[in-house]
Amino acid sequence: MADLNSDAVDFGYLKLCHVNCQSLYAHFDEFVHFFRSKDFHVICMSETWLRPMISDSMVKLPGYTLYRCDRPDRMGGGVTFYLLNSLSARILRTSLASEYHKPEFIISEISGKHFANLLLAVVYRSPNCGYLQEFQQYFMDLQTNYKHSIILGDFTIDMNSQTYNSNQLNNFIRSSALCLTPFKSTHHLENSSTFLDLCIIDDFSKFVNFGQHGMAFLSAHDLIYITYSIKIERRRCRSITCRNLKQLNESDFLNELQMKDWATLFSTNSIDDKVNLLNSFLVDCLDIYAPEVRINVKNLLAPWLTTEIKDKMRQRDSAHRRWRRSGGEAAYGEFKERRNEVHNLIRTAKRNHYLTVFDNATRSANVWTKLKHLGLIKQNDLNKDFLFFVDELNDFFVNIDGSPGVTSLDFRVCNQVRCTFDDSDFHWKYVDPQLISKTISQIKSGGAGFDGITLKALRNLTELQHYRPIAILPVISKVIERIACKQIWDYLEESSLLDPCQSAYRRANSMQTCLIRVLDEFRESADERMVTLTVFFDLSKAFDRVQHHILISKLRTLNFSHSAISWISSYLEGRCQMVRDPLTRRLSSPASISMGVPQGSVLGPLLFILYLLDFADVLQYCKYSLYADDLLIYFHCKPKDIIEAIRRVNSDVARLAAWITKNQLVLNSKKTQAMLIGSSRYINALDLDSLPRITVEADDVRYSTQVKYLGVTLTNTLSWDKQVSDVTNKMHRTLYQLKICKNLLPTNLRQKLVMSLVYPHLDYCCCIFTDITAEQDLLLQRSLNVSVRFIF
Repeated sequence: MADLNSDAVDFGYLKLCHVNCQSLYAHFDEFVHFFRSKDFHVICMSETWLRPMISDSMVKLPGYTLYRCDRPDRMGGGVTFYLLNSLSARILRTSLASEYHKPEFIISEISGKHFANLLLAVVYRSPNCGYLQEFQQYFMDLQTNYKHSIILGDFTIDMNSQTYNSNQLNNFIRSSALCLTPFKSTHHLENSSTFLDLCIIDDFSKFVNFGQHGMAFLSAHDLIYITYSIKIERRRCRSITCRNLKQLNESDFLNELQMKDWATLFSTNSIDDKVNLLNSFLVDCLDIYAPEVRINVKNLLAPWLTTEIKDKMRQRDSAHRRWRRSGGEAAYGEFKERRNEVHNLIRTAKRNHYLTVFDNATRSANVWTKLKHLGLIKQNDLNKDFLFFVDELNDFFVNIDGSPGVTSLDFRVCNQVRCTFDDSDFHWKYVDPQLISKTISQIKSGGAGFDGITLKALRNLTELQHYRPIAILPVISKVIERIACKQIWDYLEESSLLDPCQSAYRRANSMQTCLIRVLDEFRESADERMVTLTVFFDLSKAFDRVQHHILISKLRTLNFSHSAISWISSYLEGRCQMVRDPLTRRLSSPASISMGVPQGSVLGPLLFILYLLDFADVLQYCKYSLYADDLLIYFHCKPKDIIEAIRRVNSDVARLAAWITKNQLVLNSKKTQAMLIGSSRYINALDLDSLPRITVEADDVRYSTQVKYLGVTLTNTLSWDKQVSDVTNKMHRTLYQLKICKNLLPTNLRQKLVMSLVYPHLDYCCCIFTDITAEQDLLLQRSLNVSVRFIF
């Protein structure tokens, strides 16, 4: 048997393992502790006992992605595998949860950068379960398309014995030209050992190494592992580059800064030269007093696994090995006693650790960080490799649908703007240094721009009086954007130019107010014995398709002054972007951005709203509602006039499509949905299949009975059954996860968690529930009561 920890021989090959874990979550701390020091590329498991309400983040193994197939409505079972982030998987087939007494399996395609795709199957066959014929057929049908194939799992068939099931499985292996890895017995009870955990591969010559290892902390099953003859890249650790600003000597830094040649900066007339000089002054001083350092990010260990507990774990493992070597009731009893002792120690230490941390946490950020470690809050995985080159990704982001867009903004549009002064036009106002300082303090972002300057470093310099041009530094571009955005908003509101049907990014407007307005009209129409024909449109990448020259022309019609238009033109023109690999820190080549508004910017949403502002003049018959790029049009009519209503709506849809084409946006007709809304009496009387269809760009749109709009499920009879069911399911799912960790959370924190994680599901757009039934109200109330009981 090969040494599990010896990786000098087979480090460059694909390493896979399997273990029956009999409740992954219950043993997760030791599971992470064990596998963090191993270099497996694929970790397969059976009997995970996971339920759908246990989120992936609660059983997250750093550096890996989880793929799972659970038993949703029964205890036990479940198969899953962890895949190293440098690889990717595509699920091809899974067992059906509704099929009782059948084997559970997950079949997937594993792919990487430098090898042919691998077909991987993870199987669990429970005792007294039906035979594997269905799984075998699925696997054989898929195997013909792959050069490499592997099956791992717990088959609950003792391959050391001559039984009907073992003979059937051997026949399948022989007839399929597969190979069974010759492990020793893998399942050990007090008085018996059996060979249940199997690894079946396509070719024995592809074995580089194989072996097994006792898992005293996990279950009575051994971990089995193989090294397969596929070359794999070395595993890379994520690193970050940062400046330690806490150690910055502010006095020395300012003295160094004052010694720079400021006369050159103030004497130059080019604003670009001023910015470049200021950036170079700041970066030079930061490099001296807070140089960039590269830090390798390590996986967070379980701090409650103290030296004492680790000693107990080693004693337990030693007792397990003694029992495995010699057997006997006394040795087995000693092992069980030490195993239970370690389990209780870990559970108590973990609870005490989190209670202490939460009780002593003075900053909410520390609390949320620990909640992420518990998996109660989803966190981004920055260790996952890009599957594409950064230049390839950057080209995709810049060239929408393969089209590079307009190569350059036509400044003739700006030059044609009259330069006379008119008080009614929009002009920039004077900005004093105090407003700049206040705006800087309001920005929460801490990321460094391409110039390498962070806002945290900049805030230490706001007292300097010579830094008036600081507002145009790339790192704080949001400062000047916020100021410009505020002035534009004030002008639009004072001049009553905003579209009253656009609810996004506006004060006193939200998704809730948008839904209230349209639903009130739907209800009013139903009260008047009318039906409402609605069409929900999907605009593809609308923010990225804004044409700069068209936007500038629209700003002119809104009476933006020459200086304002020139400034916005400069803001849009000449932008470029790069993509950075978070793991390797590799940067793509700069790519010019010729269309679209910068997403994540302050001005981007406002410019997009201005781009859509003339939509108010497009429709002839229908009313409409906009929330950013979510567009809904609707028309009220009597049921007897439904044919004429459809004709009119189709007429408006054609006008809408023409406007979208003119503005070089793209309408996704495949995702467009139509729905007739009204009371049950009139909706049920209509034969939807015989009615003419809504036509969007030559595609017919079927009438739906329910549509998801702004996160709320709307039905054609304005029933809230589906929405209430969704809300209560989300609340109970979150509460289930919280209950698993309840003993780790003090009462005051449980209250905060309910208010932060559970209550928002109930509170979201709750004002639209003006006509819920008593039964629906009772369901919501019961969910709220469960939340209160969790707290106390």
